[in-house]
Amino acid sequence: NVYNQHNQAVRAYFEGRDSDLLEIDLTKDPGWKDLCDFLGTQTPRRPFPHANSAAARERHLETKGSNPGRKIVKALTRPFKRP
Repeated sequence: NVYNQHNQAVRAYFEGRDSDLLEIDLTKDPGWKDLCDFLGTQTPRRPFPHANSAAARERHLETKGSNPGRKIVKALTRPFKRP
C-alpha cells in the first residue's frame, strides 16, 4: 500500500545516515527521551502528548456515538438561511 511504500522510500533515502532519521512508534508510549535526544534538546517537564491515542478515540466513541463527525456533516449540509 501507499503508506508502506512511502515508509520504505524514506528509509531508503536515509540509508547509511541513521543519525538523520528518527522512527518512533507512538503506540508504545515513547515519551520525550528519544525525540529530545535526536533533536539535541532538553526533556520538557510536561507529559508527552497523547491527544489522538486509541484509548482516547474509544472513550470518545463511547460517549459521543459511533459517528463523531455527524454534527459537522449536518452543519455542512444544512440549507443556508439568510438573516
